[in-house]
Amino acid sequence: MEKYFNKNFYNISSVKDEISKLLSKTNSSVYYMFKLENLRGIWIDIVGEKLCNLTYPEYIYKNTLCVYCKHSGLIQSLNFYKNEILKKIQNKMPELKIKDIYFSMKKK
Repeated sequence: MEKYFNKNFYNISSVKDEISKLLSKTNSSVYYMFKLENLRGIWIDIVGEKLCNLTYPEYIYKNTLCVYCKHSGLIQSLNFYKNEILKKIQNKMPELKIKDIYFSMKKK
């Protein structure tokens, strides 16, 4: 068992970082799916608890993050805060290179 232990892995965060490095070298679509899951994990830190329950980062396409909203009234309100949300994403996950956010209604 001792020979399989890697001393570079101290916690789950270091494992996620190592996986991210490996995926960035292989398949870009898998890499972005992995990064999107990481973004979903910190989404509550970016938008807050109330908005986290009403919104969901769905996908990234051409450096644009598509966020589904549960209510149509949220779309207009979130557009006012788009730059703030974008700056938080860029600060927390600059490797995603998100340049815009698109808010839409959740598909049924």
